[in-house]
Amino acid sequence: MHLRAVVVKNGESAIISGRGIRSKKRELNKFLGIMFKKISRCKKHSKRFKKLKIAKNRYKNKLKRKIRDLRHKAKRQIVNFCVLKGVNKIFVGNPKGIEKRDTGRKQN
Repeated sequence: MHLRAVVVKNGESAIISGRGIRSKKRELNKFLGIMFKKISRCKKHSKRFKKLKIAKNRYKNKLKRKIRDLRHKAKRQIVNFCVLKGVNKIFVGNPKGIEKRDTGRKQN
């Protein structure tokens, strides 16, 4: 999975991988599964229940901040690439329909 792809008029390109973000999301989901299992075994509003909820929310917020930081770093890499190549305008969008284009029998 690639987070961002950039192509400049002269054919140069840069691909920013989203692997780090996927890894953090997977880590978050795994952690939440463990915490929900532990929380479900507690009585509601007991001390243990409250401690687990606080720990869950703290870790969840920490990982969300890390994900936001990784996204920002990816955007920063794209902007730096464009500045280095002398790009004045950046168009952002989804290349919808590009896979439906007939490219012939073989494609590189």
